[in-house]
Amino acid sequence: MTKEGLSFLTSIVREQSLENNEGVILELGPLFGSSTDAISKGRSSENPSKIVSIDTFIAAPWVKKRLGFDLSREKFNFFTSHIKNLEVIEGFSPDIVKDTWDQKIDIYFDDATHGNPNWMENFNFYKPFFGKNTIICGDDFASGWPDIVKNVRQLSEKYNKKFYVIGRLWAMGLSDRSDLVIRNSIKNLYSKTFDYNIQTKSQISSGVSPAPCWSENLHVKDNQLKAFKITHNNHNVEKDAITEKDTDIKITVGTPDGPIFYEENEWVNTENMTSISLTCKNPSFNKNHFFQVSYITGRTTANSVMLSFGSIYKFKENSRLNCLRFTGDTDGTAYLKALMHVDGNIQYANYQSEDK
Repeated sequence: MTKEGLSFLTSIVREQSLENNEGVILELGPLFGSSTDAISKGRSSENPSKIVSIDTFIAAPWVKKRLGFDLSREKFNFFTSHIKNLEVIEGFSPDIVKDTWDQKIDIYFDDATHGNPNWMENFNFYKPFFGKNTIICGDDFASGWPDIVKNVRQLSEKYNKKFYVIGRLWAMGLSDRSDLVIRNSIKNLYSKTFDYNIQTKSQISSGVSPAPCWSENLHVKDNQLKAFKITHNNHNVEKDAITEKDTDIKITVGTPDGPIFYEENEWVNTENMTSISLTCKNPSFNKNHFFQVSYITGRTTANSVMLSFGSIYKFKENSRLNCLRFTGDTDGTAYLKALMHVDGNIQYANYQSEDK
């Protein structure tokens, strides 16, 4: 899982534990337990909710190739030995519990098979055990796992509830109350950008997202972003918060005919853009916040690149912008995620703000 996704998961659990305690936290596919640890960190220390983790713990070739050792129950136990009130069930879900499961579910987290029919089989089996304010979430909302993208979008339409994506982790509340829990968990992570929204117009869909989340069109390959605008909605600014006046956003869009300049609350036309950059009047804001985009070249989804807020993102020939987000690091430390091509292979590097 991504660093951002793990932080998002912890924040969701923390906020949900303050508002609702309707059952256990069910985790499908914990692998070595990084998500289990993230969940554990968010629970109430006084009365931690029970975590139920289900996995086959069967070794997979990619695991040993990437990490140097196989997945196993013993490895999972080693990495999660510090976690209290954890029940581990070894087997294939939902078959392993189809005759015994009777626990109400407060948070449902799926990072297991990633494809249909099993993804939907799991969801449909556990759905009767959801409470009124249950939160459903999972990892790998990305083009490499198209069934997850399709299923989450369909569930959003079915329940008429918004889903939020940070990193690759998606989350959806099944009630207005649990939706607010998710929004508060985002605000806790990104307090200075949460009050910004990104509104989009696209070929086949449009919507509004909190700026720290990916905008509406993530991983919809045939849904080119036609226009967007960034709005700031914080009308109750605290004394030490950045005010609307000194965070005016300036957007420069490069086109074949020259640059076009936009400001906050203006619709930005993206159909013919060749580059884009964002800056703020407040210099410190530029240093600590970021603008991230995702684009599509032909039928191939390109990797996202996180750029320092204020730098210029240039599009390759025939590239199409399909989603964007405006955010800062969760611990307040600025960093730049660089995408490098080394001998034909893609590599990533994280640079802290103090690094040269």
